[in-house]
Amino acid sequence: MMLPVLYRMGFSDLRRHPVQTVLAMVGVAIAVAVVVAVDLANHSAREAMRLSLESVAGRATHQVVGGPNGIDEQIYTELRTTLGLQQAAPVLEGGVLLSEPERRSLTLLGLDAFAEGPFQRPIGSGDTLGDAFNALLLRDDAVALGQVEADRLGVAVGESITILASGQPQTVEVVAVVADPDDQARGLIVADMAAAQHVLQRAGRLSRIDLILTPDQVDSVEALLAQHAARLVLAGASANAVVEMSRAFHTNLTALSLLAVVVGAFLVFNTLAFIAVRRRATIGVLRAIGVTRQQILRQVLVDALLMGAVGTLLGLGLGYLLAHGLVGLVLQTVGDLYFAQTAG
Repeated sequence: MMLPVLYRMGFSDLRRHPVQTVLAMVGVAIAVAVVVAVDLANHSAREAMRLSLESVAGRATHQVVGGPNGIDEQIYTELRTTLGLQQAAPVLEGGVLLSEPERRSLTLLGLDAFAEGPFQRPIGSGDTLGDAFNALLLRDDAVALGQVEADRLGVAVGESITILASGQPQTVEVVAVVADPDDQARGLIVADMAAAQHVLQRAGRLSRIDLILTPDQVDSVEALLAQHAARLVLAGASANAVVEMSRAFHTNLTALSLLAVVVGAFLVFNTLAFIAVRRRATIGVLRAIGVTRQQILRQVLVDALLMGAVGTLLGLGLGYLLAHGLVGLVLQTVGDLYFAQTAG
């Protein structure tokens, strides 16, 4: 019967000193909140990068890539005519900014709608564009959006948006809004290849060429590319390279967030030290009437467990709320250094 009495004494002591008790709980809550928020923000940023890279790659097995300036579009012509590759699609990607007041980062994706069928991207093929197919081909200011992204931007078919591309404001008109229930086209604005080259001021250049190759076609493609400043890579290699480049950044964020755990542990330790000093007289009386050291230690640890459990629950909720603000800061840095993308 001694242990329940000891526990009640501990709980009563915590209630009589609410400031110290709340301080310990707040320390734990802040530590947990920071770790959870950073972890959620990191996970959101990584998933956004992975899903975006997968959505623009589609079912491609290989990609033709070049240097920072991309590759000459003549390579695509040779792949089609010289090698007779039918499952090949040119791609031009460029980062743009939504104009004031939001200044949100988006990716302009230039595609050839005639070549998009086998790749099954969320937007870009004639099957997904429907009646807007001709408008997207014939106009330099026509773009398409996914339904979820259009709702996020607050635009509908026939409305115009202003974007900043290569430092210059460009007004484009939304001619198609494509069903996108899984939000696969998050952060993407899709345009015809010629229109994208015009907007991004990259005439005659491509970011890459997506290919669906069989094993016996690889050697002939590599032989052709040996004549140009381009190389053939697996489709997943580019996505993995971008994710790996940012791995150190995410690891550093996680390590910094763990400092909050150290601070929280320091607050809890000092609170328990104050409790032990404050209860010195009580502990002396308990020891005099036969209470063992193990029983007293167990009572203090139960008090610490109670404060830690309450602080952890508060920290989980606070961390989820804090992650909504942190994800924007994390993505801003990722976008500046590695890859422009939005996430939720």
